[in-house]
Amino acid sequence: MIRAGLATSLAAVPAREHPRALLALDFIKRRYRVGNVYYPALRNIPGFSFARSSTKYAHNRDGLAIPYASGELAFSDRGLSIEWSTQNLALYSRDMTNAVWTASNVTTAQDVTGLDGIANSATRLTSTAGNGTVLQAITAASLLYGYSVWLKRISGTGNIDLTLDNGATWTNKTLTSEWTQVAISQTLANPTVGIRIVTSGDVIAVDGNCCYIRVSNDTSATSLIATTSAAVTRAADVLSIRAPFAWLGTGGKVEAITLLAIVSAGQKGPNLQQFTHICVSTGATNDQIEIASSSSGTGFVNCSAGGSLQAGITFGSAMPEAPQTWRLAGSFEPNSFGGANAGTLATRDTSGSLPTGLDRINLGSGATGAAGHWYLERLVAFPFAMTDSQLVGLTKAVPLGWQ
Repeated sequence: MIRAGLATSLAAVPAREHPRALLALDFIKRRYRVGNVYYPALRNIPGFSFARSSTKYAHNRDGLAIPYASGELAFSDRGLSIEWSTQNLALYSRDMTNAVWTASNVTTAQDVTGLDGIANSATRLTSTAGNGTVLQAITAASLLYGYSVWLKRISGTGNIDLTLDNGATWTNKTLTSEWTQVAISQTLANPTVGIRIVTSGDVIAVDGNCCYIRVSNDTSATSLIATTSAAVTRAADVLSIRAPFAWLGTGGKVEAITLLAIVSAGQKGPNLQQFTHICVSTGATNDQIEIASSSSGTGFVNCSAGGSLQAGITFGSAMPEAPQTWRLAGSFEPNSFGGANAGTLATRDTSGSLPTGLDRINLGSGATGAAGHWYLERLVAFPFAMTDSQLVGLTKAVPLGWQ
């Protein structure tokens, strides 16, 4: 609960110097504070839990794909990579010379340095006639599928198109001389994915083909999932801190709290998805406090108590393309729920209660697990509710130093 005089004094303190945060996690500098105790590693925080039962890749700001072992936290200079579980149904995802890919008027060679910086790990496609294609047929039930792939132009200027339906429809994508991840989606059975090079003689590089079941409100594409002769599932990243935080009060009751997330999207392009960045909960969605992005990619402040929605506010601007950062904050106290996103204020909800029994903080996910494709730069919790002007100041694009 906010102490007398604190709200007034806080307004005079620049956002980068707030001393009152009782949880401050910096995933780029890798500095972590709970209360007044600093921890040298995230895993050293009492009650910290992390699980991912598979290997994965994360990308740094230069686009390099870095491999991580099963159970290893995926840190890069973009922060901590968080993703939900995804299965790649496209076989030989990096080697389009394999017979599972059918080439027509295109020559293929695995002689390009790939996303991971390894020589001869990605594929060169050279069109020998107009509208040359390389396709792979996949047997799968009728669902909403996504097809994502990294492309870069080696020579030529003609259109490069993607398909999920064996060429019944094609979607043009813009390429540069740098690796760019592009994606399409469609509901169908037995997708056939692939690429069309419209102009004869054009040459492109391809890496990380991925055909995956897409969630309807998620347009984000996955990180690199390498396959050979079988489909590969990357497990979800699930992080939480479960401990008797003193500021949760008796019985896990929150009197007031403000949450701040500084994140960036997993890839360039539209990032319309409804996923949580930080959540205080009981481990179930019936009782939780969270800040997230909405299904339209804007800010979302959510509170549920006893299985009833107490506040659900959508507001602000959409998340920018990666690797630009996005600042989102939510303020929660009985009958007063507010938020701000990149300096844009939400309309405050003035009716509702807070949940009880809260005993954990989920990082980069909701109460029931990980979702989306994010890089967490910083997550902060303050044990009091901020005013509208404070929320705006907290989320403006100004340097935010160590809390």
